[in-house]
Amino acid sequence: MRRRTMVASIVITHCLCVISLSLAYITPAPRRQQGVVVSPSAPLNSHANTIIPSRAQEIVQSEQEAVMDIRAMMALLERTYPEISSGDNKQQRWTKTRKYLYQYRANASRANIAPEGQITRRKKRIRGPLTLSHIQQILSFLQGTFPNHPELQARILQKSPRILGQYRSIESRLVPTVEFLQELYGVMTVSDGKKGGMFHEAIWRNTNLLLVRGVGYAGRGSKGTDAMGGDDSNVSAVEAYLEQEITMPSSGIAKLKRNYPSLFQLSLNSKVKPVVKYLYSLLGHSDTATMPPQAKQKKQVSKILTNHPILLQLDVAANLEPTACFLREYCDLTDKELAMVIAATPGVLGLSVERNLKPTLQFISGVLKDGRIDHSENGGEEDSSKILLRKCILKHPQILALSLTNLSAKRDYFNGIDGDLTTKVADQNTKGPKSTLAARVLVSAPSAYSLSLTENI
Repeated sequence: MRRRTMVASIVITHCLCVISLSLAYITPAPRRQQGVVVSPSAPLNSHANTIIPSRAQEIVQSEQEAVMDIRAMMALLERTYPEISSGDNKQQRWTKTRKYLYQYRANASRANIAPEGQITRRKKRIRGPLTLSHIQQILSFLQGTFPNHPELQARILQKSPRILGQYRSIESRLVPTVEFLQELYGVMTVSDGKKGGMFHEAIWRNTNLLLVRGVGYAGRGSKGTDAMGGDDSNVSAVEAYLEQEITMPSSGIAKLKRNYPSLFQLSLNSKVKPVVKYLYSLLGHSDTATMPPQAKQKKQVSKILTNHPILLQLDVAANLEPTACFLREYCDLTDKELAMVIAATPGVLGLSVERNLKPTLQFISGVLKDGRIDHSENGGEEDSSKILLRKCILKHPQILALSLTNLSAKRDYFNGIDGDLTTKVADQNTKGPKSTLAARVLVSAPSAYSLSLTENI
């Protein structure tokens, strides 16, 4: 009896061992991925701190590339615009667009896939892959905005392919931009007399107008204030002010609209008027409130803003006033002389003091100081070069706008005529002092520095 019991227990134990081994063989062991145990019953895609292995990276990347099928996208564009895409140079026409799509796909892949071993975290502004549906949204926008103008639609896609990435901003950016530009150009006519055609002509000239930040951008605050500080209906308000207050001709306003449309979104009260008022003060008319400016001053300001509209975008306290004060003090100019300099070369108000004006004036002073040593009874060497600098600037203010490379080339050429740079030529106007040719030209004929070295001098 005892023997039977022992045999039965051995058989039962053997059966249990076989069953255990069978279960161990059938059930997969827990997977380990870089030190993290993943349970077989756990979901494959966990939204919380999932570590993506290298194989999963390859799968995700291949899925993105499948979504961004660039060949299919280019085929869609070529089918949509068959006439523009035909011909021998069709590949060249779409080269920029194709490069943009490849670059977009590469950037999207780098942004959405973390390096191996790192936890993927969602960023605030991750661009998803482009799809054919996204491309179709942009095409629908262009076809609705420029109906019966397939050449213009294709030109926008070829010259400014970045618009393809704006599928999320059609309503927030592209549509408001188009509305602003249509309001700006709507009443203007083109050379053939067609009213309203200036909008299409402006986009044809510069397709990037649709993408410029601040032009019709929908990031508006309360009470119609936009991202650039504009208020109310800026297009009509700024245009009326330029036309009535400074008597800018219609040709000048048309020029600004074609080349600088964003100026018409500037705030009239906080941007345009302060700049105009300050220009009047520089030109000698300080009180525009009690006494209207003279016709000559209006004409001067109109000419300045037509040729240098960038001044309207500068701040009076931070840009224009410090620049004018620097010129007045460094060159020892009176208010009347400063007005003469500004009227002759208003572009200097838009130059940086530290990066442009100061290095230029220091260079001119150095040429005068090294090339002419004038010991006078009224002052020493420093006073003499200051007087000569002032004389040079008043004779030819345009020299302030020349680059240091340009000025250096002229100085070396003039001094080279004398032979050795250290050779001094006796100054015929004085007995003792001697001067270099470069210094004498600066004093007597500074406009020569504005001439072309190869074509004129």
